[in-house]
Amino acid sequence: MKVNLTNGKKPALIFFDVNPSEQVQLHEGDYLCFASVCPSSIDGVPKLKSFKKTSKSKKLSEARRIHDLIANGTLKFSSFCLAGKMTGSLIQWAIDSINRSSEKLDLDWIEKENLDKPVLVWKDKEFNFPLAAGIAVYANILVCKGLMYANVAKSNPDIGHLVFALDNLPNSAKTSMGLMRAVSESDPDIIANWLKNLKHGLTYEIGNLLNYKDEKNKNRRGKDHPYAILCDWLAACCMAKLNPNQLCKNTKYSKVELKTFASIVDIATAQNALKIFDIDDLKILGKTDAQKKSKK
Repeated sequence: MKVNLTNGKKPALIFFDVNPSEQVQLHEGDYLCFASVCPSSIDGVPKLKSFKKTSKSKKLSEARRIHDLIANGTLKFSSFCLAGKMTGSLIQWAIDSINRSSEKLDLDWIEKENLDKPVLVWKDKEFNFPLAAGIAVYANILVCKGLMYANVAKSNPDIGHLVFALDNLPNSAKTSMGLMRAVSESDPDIIANWLKNLKHGLTYEIGNLLNYKDEKNKNRRGKDHPYAILCDWLAACCMAKLNPNQLCKNTKYSKVELKTFASIVDIATAQNALKIFDIDDLKILGKTDAQKKSKK
């Protein structure tokens, strides 16, 4: 999805990531955390690897390093995390969007004998239920993020164009992005919300960040960008704050590790750099104890 830059102002690059995956596995009580980061500097965290690629023995020290960089003001960014239960409002958004778009896009759900969930068929391409739901959720999430960053841009009048940089979606990235674009441009609810965003005077561009040029002008993979890596960490740390047991499913983290991961959310929240919104409870999470007490 691409919108031409028409207002002559500079663009802001916003990175996105999801924990645990872009695909919606309907496990009762489990969450999806959609994190996003708009950097205020280009440095990021030196030599930081993605959360999954960081060895378990180094995760604790790396988490403390991120925490300290945020605490001392070296690492600055604006971040929002939209989270919701896989069996809650998120999945309802997705199904409603697909159903509202079905006639216009010639979408159809079909049953398959070997699967317990239907498969979505679009342009002779099949999307299993977790992927189809995840793509449709993303279509709804992005328009919400657009409004959030429009509010951030108010304090930066030079910014007029927001570039949403997504990691490659599962399956064929081109096909998956095509479905997301089609749903976004066909669902009347999503269209109405994007029109509201456009009233802020910003233009938007959504795509996959395949590569970028580093400080040595060398081509690098998009997922290796320092702020793409930071976004990956923030998505995991938001999960540690919101539902730590879920983060422990595949790797057993200690209480100290989980508390340290969550502390990144706490310090970023205290610095007004991050907010978590629970879609199902319609409230902001991640407030520190000090912030809670100040409101009593």
